[in-house]
Amino acid sequence: MKKPKIHFTNPESRKVGPLMTEERRIEEVKKWVEEDIDKLDELCEFYKVEAGDAKYLSLALELARQFLPERKKRGAKTKWNEVSGCALAVELERLIEGGATQMKAAKMLAKEEPWVSFIESKDSYDRSSDPAKALLEQYKKYRNDKMMKVMRDAFSYRKYIDDIDSWDKFVMGVTKPIEE
Repeated sequence: MKKPKIHFTNPESRKVGPLMTEERRIEEVKKWVEEDIDKLDELCEFYKVEAGDAKYLSLALELARQFLPERKKRGAKTKWNEVSGCALAVELERLIEGGATQMKAAKMLAKEEPWVSFIESKDSYDRSSDPAKALLEQYKKYRNDKMMKVMRDAFSYRKYIDDIDSWDKFVMGVTKPIEE
């Protein structure tokens, strides 16, 4: 993929003069924010990120995938990665907070999309033939992952703004097979 021809101004070169009025300083900072948002929107367009509440989160993920790709692993391919594993962990924790045990939560998720399809796909790395155990195994692997704080915060924010639908769409997106 070719790189976009969008360049952001270095924050160190953005300075407000000591003799500027407070009103002028505020105008200058607003101008910088507008410039940055316009450039972020151009990046979203370049990477074909759809508009919506999670637009900039999606852009950040696209950029991370391009510039910080996961190292190719030798051996059998796995569909689980840090993002899908942590998303699963958040989903299980949602059910556990509602009073379910870990196993009951895993059994519930094992019967729901997108997890049914995700576990059943033929490239499954899961050692267990029991879908709930396979999910629980992945939960235990990812529940203390460094990415979990980010995922928990992302879910908490969606819950706070009463927009669980966008979280559910995100989960559906991270469980889709990656095209190579």
